[in-house]
Amino acid sequence: MGCLNDASGKLRLLGEDGKVYDLIGHAAELRRQIGDKLEVSGSEDVPLTPPQGHTWPESNLRVTSVKTIFHKNPAGVRPYLGDVAHWRSYKNKTYGLALHYPETLERLDEPAFLGGSDFVDEDGVVTLQGFAVTGEMYPNANFGGGSFTVFVNPTIRSKGTCRQFGWLMRPIPALTARGIQYPGVSRTGVATGHASDQYHFHTYQNGLCYEFAFDFGWNTGTGMEPTFLCSVQPVLEQNHRELMKALLSQVQFVTPGIRRAAREKPHRSSPPTVLSLERSTADTAFRSTTVTVSWSTRGVDYVQLRYPCVEKLSVSELGGADSPWPPGVDMKCGAVVGQNFPPNGSAKLMLSNFNPSSVNFVLSIEPFSDGVGCPKQSKTITVSVGPHP
Repeated sequence: MGCLNDASGKLRLLGEDGKVYDLIGHAAELRRQIGDKLEVSGSEDVPLTPPQGHTWPESNLRVTSVKTIFHKNPAGVRPYLGDVAHWRSYKNKTYGLALHYPETLERLDEPAFLGGSDFVDEDGVVTLQGFAVTGEMYPNANFGGGSFTVFVNPTIRSKGTCRQFGWLMRPIPALTARGIQYPGVSRTGVATGHASDQYHFHTYQNGLCYEFAFDFGWNTGTGMEPTFLCSVQPVLEQNHRELMKALLSQVQFVTPGIRRAAREKPHRSSPPTVLSLERSTADTAFRSTTVTVSWSTRGVDYVQLRYPCVEKLSVSELGGADSPWPPGVDMKCGAVVGQNFPPNGSAKLMLSNFNPSSVNFVLSIEPFSDGVGCPKQSKTITVSVGPHP
């Protein structure tokens, strides 16, 4: 008994004891059950020694019969939403938001979204309401619970900037609900026995930038259970999107109660400008070079940091007072960036040079306003990076 897969083009069964079987025969029937938990009978040919790289010997199993123990539904598990007419209501008059939510969500006194919001600038972010997504939302599945949190950032005063995110993770198709388009990004985090999918969506309404953040946890097993993943029904991204769209379809935006001046885009008489870009003295006490860069701007919504690719030069972002990234994240080189930064802030960088001689790390900062870059206003600094010991 075990999980069926088609690794390397071969039909293989991973047994509950961790043993691997190459299956011979009944190929057409078996290929319809990839990913399922099966009980397979047949005659076994066991090699005298295990193949290189395998703890357990692989055996050829000449299949005579197949019994399905657990079959995965390729459509996943649809969310349990109940009757919309019986959904509960939430309203925030100050920030002009009203929504309805099903009984499989529980309203929280404290926000439960561990990843926080994902605006280009976190200053001024307000958490409006958090909800727990209970296990009843996706019954009889590997769902481990989740959350739905609504944020607003009154300091973002333009639609173009609101469409941006701090972490440029995996861009995903926008969700459209009530004629409103919600651009979004997502990421997946993995820990022992558990993983989570996070989604962030933004919209600019009535002079305010809103974020709707979702976190869906799922169980991956302890690693000591070879057949765990084929013994439970997975919740798929399409199942997440069905729930997220259903919730956004019940969101309404009304005139906020906060004063109008706090929501209007400020008039800017001068172009977005980088006032300063500075670097600290390089620290070479460890095997890599560490340097902190800081910047200040005027009339800017956010900035992007770029550097040209250099062979065998690795750059990691170690965080900083205003960094949207967690420590240890590699910064992308070239024209494509992996993050946006606040208009005034700093970032601590670790530079690892695996060349035999020193190379130059050339960092530029470009200001953005209303989602549009101003390359002519960019500034650049250069750091000489010695070879990695």
